[in-house]
Amino acid sequence: MQTVNNSTPVSIHHEQQPEAAMIDSSYCQAHTKDHDREMLSNDPLEEGKRKKPLKHYVCCICCPCLPMWMRYSCCILFIIIVILLIVVGVLAAVFKVPSVEFNGTVKHPDGYPQFEKANNSLAFNVSFGLDIGVINDNVENIALESIRAIAYYSTAPKIPVGGGVIYDVHIKSFGITNFTFPFSINYDPQKDGNFAMLTDIVSKCGLLEPSKKEDLYIEYDLIPTIRIAGIGISPVVHQSSHFPCPISAGQLAI
Repeated sequence: MQTVNNSTPVSIHHEQQPEAAMIDSSYCQAHTKDHDREMLSNDPLEEGKRKKPLKHYVCCICCPCLPMWMRYSCCILFIIIVILLIVVGVLAAVFKVPSVEFNGTVKHPDGYPQFEKANNSLAFNVSFGLDIGVINDNVENIALESIRAIAYYSTAPKIPVGGGVIYDVHIKSFGITNFTFPFSINYDPQKDGNFAMLTDIVSKCGLLEPSKKEDLYIEYDLIPTIRIAGIGISPVVHQSSHFPCPISAGQLAI
């Protein structure tokens, strides 16, 4: 009986040893895995290989060397500029050149005399105002920086003989804007070699035969300067008009 009693604890002692070893081994393996995971998380190479969130790639083309908040700021600014360029491009593509209507002549807006002759010379100026209406079919208002006119007479259609200029004209959208344009014709005998222009004016003004008096005809180019988003556009509008001759008999005498 003593032998049986002495062998029992020995047998129990040998059966419990493998269980303790398995517990220690599991603990070591778990601790090793945690340690390896911690080392990998601190490894910059492994960190770079890990999958990055989608937002990291959204603005990577915009200054990739900058922090994320600066990348987003850069991309927002870039998108705003692109949108503005698209809007300007669409407006420029659908822009229609306003049509110009001539409604007759009136007094010069600056009060200049209708006819003024130089002393001891055949040079003279004819000043008046052009009553002009502008029809704008565009969706946006048009701010004209200036409108310039270059006048030509029929006897020399390529030689400027006058004109005028007006600044800061605002044309409303989808409507008609009327204004008086200052205009003058400057006769210079030195530019009229064979006096063709003077002869035509004398004839049409009835200075030789009053019964044959008729209007004077001129052609002119209107050149408005339009600025859209800082870009200057200067279309040329060719017009012609006629007006009663303001010269009376004896005014052209030297």
